[in-house]
Amino acid sequence: AKFHKNSGLPVWAIPKPDIFDFETTEDGIVVVGTTYDSPPSFDSVQIAAGVATLEGYGVMWQSKVDLNGNGIYVQPLISERSYGGGTGLTQDPNGNLFMTLYTTSPTTKLGPGAPGGWTLDLMTDVCGEEDAICEGEQRNLVTKLGD
Repeated sequence: AKFHKNSGLPVWAIPKPDIFDFETTEDGIVVVGTTYDSPPSFDSVQIAAGVATLEGYGVMWQSKVDLNGNGIYVQPLISERSYGGGTGLTQDPNGNLFMTLYTTSPTTKLGPGAPGGWTLDLMTDVCGEEDAICEGEQRNLVTKLGD
């Protein structure tokens, strides 16, 4: 939501799933979260999420809205065949954004597309291809977000 700086009255508001963290940028707001009610929806956009055996597993996401509340993008971050969450966001003095999260999976799908544009492989070799659920040790990740 955006509120008028003098009157305090709302200027605009948009529905989002539970937001865990946010950072302002010159041209908008970047928000992150984890949704356990699969699949999460952002206005008219529904992102990839677990189905069947994996239904109810958390889907992490990042989203950006412009200064007028218009959606720019939403991207899923899926802890493949396992739990993930704990999303957080910070900004360094140069304006670079960094997202933190945890995963118990050896692979995590990140970025645009379904179910993620590229795969981060932690190379733990915990589970085989046949395992529907794959829960290993919790690992904390930091990823730099780009334009």
